[in-house]
Amino acid sequence: MMQLIALKCPTCGQNLKPQSNEAVVVSCGGCKTAVSLHQSGLKAINVQYAASSSNKVEAWLPLWVFTGKVNIKRRESQGGSKGADKDAAKLWSSVQRLFVPAWQEPVQQARAIGSQFVVRQPAFKMSEPTDDMLMTEATVTPEDGLKLLDFIVLSLEADRKDWLEDLQFEIQTTGHELWAIPARRKGSSWEFLVGK
Repeated sequence: MMQLIALKCPTCGQNLKPQSNEAVVVSCGGCKTAVSLHQSGLKAINVQYAASSSNKVEAWLPLWVFTGKVNIKRRESQGGSKGADKDAAKLWSSVQRLFVPAWQEPVQQARAIGSQFVVRQPAFKMSEPTDDMLMTEATVTPEDGLKLLDFIVLSLEADRKDWLEDLQFEIQTTGHELWAIPARRKGSSWEFLVGK
């Protein structure tokens, strides 16, 4: 049996207006509450707003940040490059947070953005949201974000200076948060306005 759910903010009662049928988290235009849209109902969720390094913000983009670790179980390459293996071990021993874009973005670009954040490991500073800060709706669930993380790890390893033949790994996460990160358009991509 299909259940109809009224799209009203659970905090203030204002109508929610998703821009896409794929939306999984939308921000209330009235009270700015982030609301998770699920078959079982609507639920207010916590969003952290990252402090901006610029006053020229065009969008507040949703980003899943997972706390966790990537364990490389096996990595084989043609010629067995020890340098690439050492680089892989060094990266994954220091990575504590894994990042997945949650806004509508082609998979290839989402993979590139996630890879960039994983390598940089930025420490976002939290900012109190103001009236002009409204997070773009999220179209990626945390569950789908974990699936995309597999592609991000594969991309980072495939980009190393060796011929990767076999890679076996597992991703262990202990939790996740949704962050809204400040950004502005730069050509056909985004420039992220957060500290280095």
